[in-house]
Parts: sequence; structure tokens; C-alpha cells
Amino acid sequence: MGFVATNVLRLKRLGITHILNAAEGNSFMHVNTSAEFYAGTGIIYHGIAASDTDHFNISVFFEEAADFIEKALAYKNGKGKIYVHCREGYSRSPTLVVAYLMLRQHMDAHSALAAVRQKREIGPNDGFLRQLCLLNHRLAAEGKFWNKKQDKQQPFPVRIIQNDRKLSSGELEPPFVIQFYIQHRPEKTMATSLMHGFT
Repeated sequence: MGFVATNVLRLKRLGITHILNAAEGNSFMHVNTSAEFYAGTGIIYHGIAASDTDHFNISVFFEEAADFIEKALAYKNGKGKIYVHCREGYSRSPTLVVAYLMLRQHMDAHSALAAVRQKREIGPNDGFLRQLCLLNHRLAAEGKFWNKKQDKQQPFPVRIIQNDRKLSSGELEPPFVIQFYIQHRPEKTMATSLMHGFT
């Protein structure tokens, strides 16, 4: 696969500034790209060599991925747009996106999964789901989730603009874009984008 991730011209047309490859590697279950692949394009790359198996510990990359996504969205005063992908966009990349929403947007696992599943079919494997549950328990115990009664600042709402669906020709439409409207001051809102889809 890897159609979108390896199509630099398309990425540039979509305004992508950052890429998070959740399936870095050269096996048939991975996408063989790297920082060198995007050299000279202006796209900032980060790779995670995750395997889509129940026993793979993807949780060790949750903070790393969340940090990269957060920095990408803040790029050039909120003008960054990041494309998060794996091979199929079904298990590894959505797991990292959900972890980001939990760690940085203070959403619980159910809300974060629902926000993504509302607009596209995803299926993190059972091991990944267990790891998201463990993260959920930890963040809940630490009081990290947004509480409407206790916190006056609402977490960043998520609006999904486009779905990534196969056309009748077999080609893929552009991946959907998740936009976060970050309220810095009551009179000013900054929009940033996070893309996630099939590759």
C-alpha cells in the first residue's frame, strides 16, 4: 500500500507539513519511508517501527507520538498539518491518534475512540485496546481527563472534514482531516489539522 504516504506531490497539495509513520520498516506489513525519503520536500518525518500484533507494546510510543503530533499542530503558529499513517490505517495509526487525544486533549478512551470511529472504520487489535485501557486507568487515576464541572476550559473539539474511502475505480479519496480549534483567548481561535487515513 503506502499510496498517500509515498506520493509527495499529493502530500504537498494537501498541505502536509509533518508525517508520523506508525509502521516504519521494510517488511510487507510496514511502509518503507524515512526522513531521507522526504529530504528536500519540507515535510518533517517521524517513524515508529510498530508491528500490528497483539503482543507488541505500542504503549512505549504513546508519549513520543503525542509529542510529535502536538509539535506538528503548533508548527508555524498553528499552521501545521500532520498525516498519521500505517499500512492500512486500521490499527496502528488510529491507536496512536487515540493515545494523542487522551494524553493531550484530555479525552477518555471511549470518547477518543468514538471521535475517530464516528467518521471511519478502525480496528485496533486486542493488545492495543488493552494498552489504551491501561492508559485510560492511569490518566483517570491521575485526574487528567477533562471534567466539565471542575474545569472551565473545554478540551479542543474535533471536527472531521473528509473520509478516506475507496472510489469505484479502486483509487482512494484524500484522507480525512481532523481539525482542532484551539481557544487561546476568548476573541481568538486558531485552527490546526491532523490527517489520518489509509496508506
